[in-house]
Amino acid sequence: MTTEHNVTETLAEFALKAEFERLPRQVVTVAKQCVLDWLGCTLAGTKDPFAKILLEEISEQGGNKQASVVGTNVRCTLQQAALVNGALSHVLDYDDVHLDMPGHPSAPVVPAALALTELTNATGADFITAVAVAIEVECRIGRLMGPTHYSHGWNPSGTIGTFGATVAAARLMHLSIKQLLHALGLAGTQAAGLQSMIKTQAMTFHSGRAASSGVLAASLAAKGMTANNQVLDCAQGFAATQSQAVNPSAALQGLNKEWRILDTIFKHHVCCFGAHPALEATYSSVREHDLAPGDILSVDAYVSTFINKLCNVTDPQTVPEMKFCIPLNLAMTLTGVDTGDVDSYSLEQITRPEIARTKNLVQMHHEPTFPDWQSDVDIHLKDGTTLHGTANLAEANRDLADQDQRLSSKFLNLAGSTLGKSSAAKALDLLRCIEELPDLKTLMALSTFEKEFQ
Repeated sequence: MTTEHNVTETLAEFALKAEFERLPRQVVTVAKQCVLDWLGCTLAGTKDPFAKILLEEISEQGGNKQASVVGTNVRCTLQQAALVNGALSHVLDYDDVHLDMPGHPSAPVVPAALALTELTNATGADFITAVAVAIEVECRIGRLMGPTHYSHGWNPSGTIGTFGATVAAARLMHLSIKQLLHALGLAGTQAAGLQSMIKTQAMTFHSGRAASSGVLAASLAAKGMTANNQVLDCAQGFAATQSQAVNPSAALQGLNKEWRILDTIFKHHVCCFGAHPALEATYSSVREHDLAPGDILSVDAYVSTFINKLCNVTDPQTVPEMKFCIPLNLAMTLTGVDTGDVDSYSLEQITRPEIARTKNLVQMHHEPTFPDWQSDVDIHLKDGTTLHGTANLAEANRDLADQDQRLSSKFLNLAGSTLGKSSAAKALDLLRCIEELPDLKTLMALSTFEKEFQ
């Protein structure tokens, strides 16, 4: 595939030429929010059973102690740290979302940047710049690939995330443009992740593998390894083989002027983002009325084609499956369960009589005319009243001050459960001024433990 737009070279040059001092203020703010949200989700993720599997694996592998696994006392190789931190940041399905991918932009990028920042003692400003630029590149590649990449079964958090992680690592390793082009080729030949793996633990492995592969790609290129240096443009390259609607113009439109990272969406429910519109539509009714489960006669939920395919679990048997079951999530909400609380998602919820009864009242309806991220919910009450709610979550929150307040509260809840309230508050203070830090040593000391991880 050849085009008049050389996407690979243009994005590589953009990635390496960006300077912290020239980043728009809002870009810095959102990049910091991405890091804040990522760290909270990752710290809470260390309590998931998947953490033990990954930590046992890297312990058996051994290796140089180059970087840290947050929320633990474990130090390991760069690639191992990126793998575990990347996987655990997504294990709760509570991390950020970007619809350009569509996927989870920070989960692959921040672990790669963090590992290299630890190794090189890079400044907070260097770290934030790497994160901002890498997420921007992910978004741009997502626009290059178009919707067929996702619809044909690829998970962009794993595929496109590998390129983001590579860019983050390359900046912190000070790769040349020639080296980065080869690194991107090495990223493309490793990039993987199947949609058929979502709703399982393999889904969260995608972002970890992407982070680790990105670190490896940058490291090998730094040592002189070569690859096809036009991976996003060439015949049989990443775009040509994994998309049927490649759009170079969309990828490069407004580059350096319009920052796609500003469209990052942060979650406030611990489940698949596809369930969020229906949850928000339901909450709009719950907030306005003092509903009791016994008041409800039936519930009709109307969802888009995209959501209908994504959140299609009807009888969840595992915690990951719970997060893709809209009737269950609505039943939890209608019975007073906080869907923003990590601990709310446990197998016990599935069998709770009140939740099970309410779940059976929910009827799902496919509404093909809806935009991708719209859902409507009608709650029919026994007194004949119908409460109608609607939500379309395609737009990011433009009130960054409000977003910061909500994310700070989310972080303190997530990190406090792992670090303790005092350390979480201290970490939050550092994260708020991270671009001013000479290194991340103090932040990492607060985010890890001396005691053995259990």
